[in-house]
Amino acid sequence: MANFNGRCLLLAAALLLAMPAVSHAVREGDFQMAAQAGWSVLADQDVLADNAGFGGNLAYGLFDWLAFELDGLYSTHTEADESDTGELKLELARFGAGPRFTLGGRMVEGWADLLVGATWQRWEYKSLESEPDGDAIKEDDTSGSAALLPGAGVDFYISDMFQLGLAARYTWSFSTDEIRTDRGDRDLPATCFDILLRASLLF
Repeated sequence: MANFNGRCLLLAAALLLAMPAVSHAVREGDFQMAAQAGWSVLADQDVLADNAGFGGNLAYGLFDWLAFELDGLYSTHTEADESDTGELKLELARFGAGPRFTLGGRMVEGWADLLVGATWQRWEYKSLESEPDGDAIKEDDTSGSAALLPGAGVDFYISDMFQLGLAARYTWSFSTDEIRTDRGDRDLPATCFDILLRASLLF
């Protein structure tokens, strides 16, 4: 866990250091709409496989250096070894809102944010074992939790209205759900790290 958190912090720091302190980029009154997709890495567990994630992001410039931001991501994760523990599928959504601090020049814009929000997760489990009547043993549940979602990124201007960029987001849930598998009880992940490609429009 310590190595995982260390890698997350190093990547976030690298993105922040990439910010060129030339002039402010997202100015007061600007509206940014972004589509984002990438790779979602689950921490604190070795059962579920990492997988692709996607979502959207909205930001409105309150000042030249400060914006209000909404962010949402969704990913699905399945059992890494179904022959060992049974079939497990997790749907994970995370949402956040909060301040984004922006700094950039004419060609590139760097930003960092600290969002507060929630996670929603739904899991389904099908055991390798069967009921006495031959039916498969199945379980499912849905739960949610408050969460912190800090992130950082760099956007490159392709034109005055269009940007392509790279972002990293770390999600930490305040509580997690527990499931019962053939290998014993398992805690669903409390943390998730997303590495994302972004395509943004500015209005």
